[in-house]
Amino acid sequence: MECSKEDEYLKSYRVRHVLRQTSACRIELLEHRSDGGLLVRRIYFDDKREVFHALKGVESSFLARIRAVYFHTDTIVYEEYIEGEM
Repeated sequence: MECSKEDEYLKSYRVRHVLRQTSACRIELLEHRSDGGLLVRRIYFDDKREVFHALKGVESSFLARIRAVYFHTDTIVYEEYIEGEM
């Protein structure tokens, strides 16, 4: 488990606002505390590690780059922010 790396994300970023909340997941826009850079954090309320670990290795101009995937009781995914509409 990579808790120490996840903790670094949590220390370095703050939640700017919630993009979407459903019974299955919560999607948040995060802002870096010092440089204002943006990331998306997806919190899935079940185990989706396999899917996101597979997507993490995919390089495509059609997909946001996945930076990290963590699992505790939820699957937490950090990915690049791409401006646009959902």
